[in-house]
This record gives sequence, structure tokens and C-alpha cells, in this order.
Amino acid sequence: MTSAARHEELAFVERAALADGERVGFRSLGARVGDRMIFGGVLALVLLAPWLYGSDHAGALLLLGWGAAALLLLWLATLALAGAGRWAWSGGHTWIALFFGLAVFQLLPLPLSVERVPLPEGGMLSWNRLTRDPAATAAAAAKLALVLAFFFLMTLSANSPARVRALERALLGNGAVLALLGMVNALSSAGPILWAFSSDSPSFGPYANRAHFSTLVAMLLPLGLARVLSEGIGRRGERLPFVLAIAMMAAAVGAAASRAGLALTLMPCFAVPL
Repeated sequence: MTSAARHEELAFVERAALADGERVGFRSLGARVGDRMIFGGVLALVLLAPWLYGSDHAGALLLLGWGAAALLLLWLATLALAGAGRWAWSGGHTWIALFFGLAVFQLLPLPLSVERVPLPEGGMLSWNRLTRDPAATAAAAAKLALVLAFFFLMTLSANSPARVRALERALLGNGAVLALLGMVNALSSAGPILWAFSSDSPSFGPYANRAHFSTLVAMLLPLGLARVLSEGIGRRGERLPFVLAIAMMAAAVGAAASRAGLALTLMPCFAVPL
């Protein structure tokens, strides 16, 4: 082999190595960008959910479902285009998936009739599904699918201590803002939700049912107490904001005057320190 041919071969190998390095770098960058976008999207949806009047109506659930579907598509695109990505599964995912499968199974037509229903005009109707209300079962299955998608996306993206801390701060801060707005709304208005919508039940903040707000606080309060009592948090100057957030949410539960909410809120105060 001549010197010129050897030089040309080395140059070709070098260009191929550079091209491979660029592709690897592009895939790595794409994976990082996709991962950060998924975490940001999940965080935005989790923080938005309480503001959609508790997210217990079809419009809010549809919006959250479309958001979760978009994030799942982004995750699949990251896997396909970047050639890299994460996977997260646990026992919690398995149980939710089993409940979802049970709901879907109740909707499937069976080869045999499981029940005979009398008709108002006479006669009998052979019913070959396990559910008596397919529409309600389908709605429950859709909600379970949404919960499974959120749980999967959250465990997929909150994959570092820094992100877990960011999620904790965001949840507690969002709860404190909800509590403050609810107290202002309760003190300045006799009934309308956020000064705009009437409710058939006693409301608080964006929640049509004050007990639902108290349940949210009952879930956030143990998180705040755990952060306040955790070791080393005082050295980072984070104790005071968490204490203020806890106090704000506790005061809001008192203002909401929900007996069940008060009981649920007091339980973590004794359980978490133990």
C-alpha cells in the first residue's frame, strides 16, 4: 500500500469517527432535552390540576389527558430519534395497571349471559357483561389510565434528588398559594368559586367542595412536615419557607371548616414525627 493510499484511508477513518461522535452527541443532547421537557411538562400538569376546579369534571380530565398523551409521545420520540431514554416501573404501576385491566375486563362482552334483566315493556334482556353501567365503568377506566400515565411519567422524570426537591418545593408552594387564595375568597365572598361561579355545596378556593381542598392539604402536609423535620435542612435556609407554607395550608383548612378535612390534617401532625 502506498503512502498516499494509507493517508487517504486514515483520513476516511477519522471522518467516520467524527461523524459517529457527532451522532452520539446529537442523540445524547436529544435525550437530555426530551427528559427535561418531560419533567417540565409533568410538573406543569401536576401544578395545574388543582386550579382546574379540582379536576373532577370532564373538561379538566380531558385537558390533563391530552397533556399526558403528548408527554408520552415525546418520550416515545426521544426513544426513537435519540436512541436513548429511561424506563420506570414499580409495584405501584403494576397495581394501577391491574385495576385498569379489571375495569376493561368488565366492559368486554362475554360468550355467555351473566345476567337476565327484566325489561319495562316485558320480556327479559340477556346481559353478557360484568358491569351494569358500561358508561360509568368506561369513565372509571379512563381515569385509571390517566393516573397510570401520570404515575409513570412522574417516576420516569423525577429521577434525581435535585428534581425531587424541586417537585417538593413546587407542590408546597402551589398548596400555599391555593390556601391563600381560598382564604381571601372565603373572607371576601359568601359563595361563588373564585368570585365567578356558584356552587351547590360549600366551596373553598377553586374547589367546589371544601372537603376536597382539605384532602389536598392532608396529602401535602406530611410532605411539608417531613421536609421541616429532615436533617440538614436548616443549614440551607429552607426551613422558614416550608414552615410558612404549612401554616398557610393549616389555616386554610380551619377556614374551610371541613370536619373530615380537619381530622385528616391532624393525623399527619402526630404520625410524621413518630
